[in-house]
Amino acid sequence: MTDNELRDVLNASFKDLKVGIHIYQLQDISDDKSLRIVYANEHSQTLIGQKIDEMVGKTIDECFPSIRSKGVPEKYALVALGGDAIELEDVSYEDSHIQGALAINAYSLPHTCVCVMFANITARAQTQDDIKKRNDELTALNEIMVNRELKMIELKDQINKLKMQLK
Repeated sequence: MTDNELRDVLNASFKDLKVGIHIYQLQDISDDKSLRIVYANEHSQTLIGQKIDEMVGKTIDECFPSIRSKGVPEKYALVALGGDAIELEDVSYEDSHIQGALAINAYSLPHTCVCVMFANITARAQTQDDIKKRNDELTALNEIMVNRELKMIELKDQINKLKMQLK
């Protein structure tokens, strides 16, 4: 099977998946900077805004320079070397092509390769942040109301004591 035929088979296999897929090969087992993209599916273009032919053949650092600071290439390299699959939730990423949060799953393939599946979860992450802020506001409001009720009980007790003294 030629490289083009293999690419056609992979594209047909992953066509209907609504996740980005990259396959990296660790070319030097002692250097995670040697992770090179050997495959990217069509949907990955939509998610990250880079054309497949601009990514395939390049290293992870060439395509995603900001990802190194998050320790992601090291994790991919460990998986490529036969390590356990990993799941990274809410990986914030920003460069000239993409800005947002990604959910990433990576698992080992033969020949020091790692398959990385990713989805843009920016909207979900924003919704979760909004819910957390709203929950914090409601918690603060609840605390104010409870303290107010406790103060009212205290004042009623004081009023009742004063009434008793007046009798």
